[in-house]
Amino acid sequence: MFGAVMLLIAAYTTTKAVRDAVFLSEYGLTELSYMMIGIAVVAGFLVSVFTRVTAGLPRPLLIHGTHGFIAVTLVAMAPGLHAGWAWMTWALYFWSGIFGLLVVAEFWLLANDLFHAREAKRLFPIIGAGAILGGVLGGAASGWLARPLGSANLLYVVAGELVLAGVLSHLAWTRRTAESRAELKRASRSTTPAPRFTEGLALVKKNGYVRMLALMMICMTVCMTFVQWQYKGIAKLHFASSRDDLTAFFGILAALLNAASFLLQMLGTPQLLKRFGVRAGLRVLPIGFLVGASALLLAARLPWAAMGTAAVAMLFADGFRFSIDKASVELLYLPIPRAVKEQAKPFVDTVVDRFAGALAAVLWLALTWLFRIDAPGRIVYASVVTIAVVTVWLVVIGRAQRRYVDAYRRMLRPKPAVEPHPRRAEVEEALRAAMVMNSPARTRAMRLIGRIQRSNPELRLDREAIEAHLERDTCRVALLVRALSAEGVEPLEDRARSRPLLVRTLEEKLDETLERIARLLALVYPPRDILAAHRALRGASASARAGALELLDNLLEGECKNELMQALDDVALGDGRGTRAARAETLALLRETDDPWLCECAAWAAGTPVQETQLTSIPLEGEARC
Repeated sequence: MFGAVMLLIAAYTTTKAVRDAVFLSEYGLTELSYMMIGIAVVAGFLVSVFTRVTAGLPRPLLIHGTHGFIAVTLVAMAPGLHAGWAWMTWALYFWSGIFGLLVVAEFWLLANDLFHAREAKRLFPIIGAGAILGGVLGGAASGWLARPLGSANLLYVVAGELVLAGVLSHLAWTRRTAESRAELKRASRSTTPAPRFTEGLALVKKNGYVRMLALMMICMTVCMTFVQWQYKGIAKLHFASSRDDLTAFFGILAALLNAASFLLQMLGTPQLLKRFGVRAGLRVLPIGFLVGASALLLAARLPWAAMGTAAVAMLFADGFRFSIDKASVELLYLPIPRAVKEQAKPFVDTVVDRFAGALAAVLWLALTWLFRIDAPGRIVYASVVTIAVVTVWLVVIGRAQRRYVDAYRRMLRPKPAVEPHPRRAEVEEALRAAMVMNSPARTRAMRLIGRIQRSNPELRLDREAIEAHLERDTCRVALLVRALSAEGVEPLEDRARSRPLLVRTLEEKLDETLERIARLLALVYPPRDILAAHRALRGASASARAGALELLDNLLEGECKNELMQALDDVALGDGRGTRAARAETLALLRETDDPWLCECAAWAAGTPVQETQLTSIPLEGEARC
């Protein structure tokens, strides 16, 4: 998947360099404005139609078909560009704006199919680094190959990269188990549609905080569009419409932009956000635009410096956009309730972004009609609009920041005190008494408490009341998983087969311990969520188990949370590739537990049965004695 996304972004970066060079060698920024409006209007409709038409198709078949079709169209366009067909220039620009959305969206949908929640948290940052590297390689390849091969011939290279990316995606798919593929097939039948346009628009109107985020997106896109067009227009004048020279320049600049983004993301962003917070992070990009726009205005007095100034302005803008600004804006979504976030973020990132691109194109056309802003020597004065939009942007950021703080205030505001439940003291006393019991007795005690909770669903305890029990049972889960590993068995291995007495006992005790943990958590957290997670953790679906772990990871708090999540992770997603525990050592540890039957089975497996005096030395209750 790292290689696939690297090739996809490299292909798209090269295509953008070719399409910009080819288009600007024939036309100007006015025609580019019309193209941007057309893409903004049509792209969303075409992507929506494509999504509905291809719904239900197997993901590998869809990726092969899409990549193959795009590769064929690009190969077919190359001779048209060589022949100088005017309409082919427009077709390439429009088609690249469409297929760029498709291939990247399909890749991340495939990634979500292949990796469950726990794997995604670990692997997506690594895969994302492949996308940045792809931008560097695609830009560098354009810069090196444009002159010796010609701009149009680079489309053959792009077609080969797309086909190879499809092959790598297919190889990644085949590495999943048949059970995982069957599960994905079942899940695809119940996929819910994305939020509708009217729902997203109503949310923006209703929620003031989301409205501030949408306004920030509009300001950022308008500024970015103006800076991009200024540097494209200046490059057109500088290279005298030489197609191959333009392609090489755009490619090299793209490589530098992606390299700068990578360095800022790895070195600058974490330190800046950690030291200065969101307040500074949100203002870095608009200040970068302000500096770049001011430098371009100064370049009006020094025409020979316009090209270098425009390139530096793009480096600042694009580098800050995908590093510091992206991380800061993502932080603004954290205090938004999940139900609102799931509708607001896709709407702002897609619909609002396309609308802002069309708005920038309309503004550029208005400036062209009124002031001939695209004329040589005047293009730098478009920076006045950038400065005005940045001023509005900074005001919006200030208001968004205040709403961000208010959102956290509401989220962290202490809940009004409520009268304790009449049976709360009884349950807390039962928990304290259970601490001195052995494991079988504690299981019965937790079941008794569970019956009390079922008849009093509003009963809740403080987290501190269950911490000692959770710590004890977390250690028990870790020991049982280790013992099963020593016996060569996975915790959730098929239990329909016959198996040794000790293995069967370990599995039963593991189930009992997980049950106790679930009952403890249900006393503090929403019982329905805990019950669903408990059922999923014991189910056959690996993705459902990963989802249950992710739910618990975001739900639980407390000192022993990390140890508990690690133990549950070993139970639910252990792949058997870790170091196998020593059997003699685990048997000795099992003989020291407070469970008489487990002690006896471990001693029997070791060939040294437990003496009766050893059994009676363990505190037991009634039938807990074997």
